Amino acid sequence: MAIDNAEIGKRIRLLRISRNMTIEDLSIAVSCSYDHLQKAEKGKRGLSIDTLDQIREYFDISMDELLYGTDNYYSL
Repeated sequence: MAIDNAEIGKRIRLLRISRNMTIEDLSIAVSCSYDHLQKAEKGKRGLSIDTLDQIREYFDISMDELLYGTDNYYSL
């Protein structure tokens, strides 16, 4: 299964909004530029594995959940 940047961006946006954060708040928390994060949320850019890992860690979720929307991707 390919990684879908648009879906990852949607998940990041939902996580961010669920915690009443702005894009600027998240960009500061994970050391990513505002513009890059904004484009990633819209699915126009991908994020590096390091940035994805920082986002995963910040929201305390698994990488599977961030990338695929489930903690059990490999058991499907």
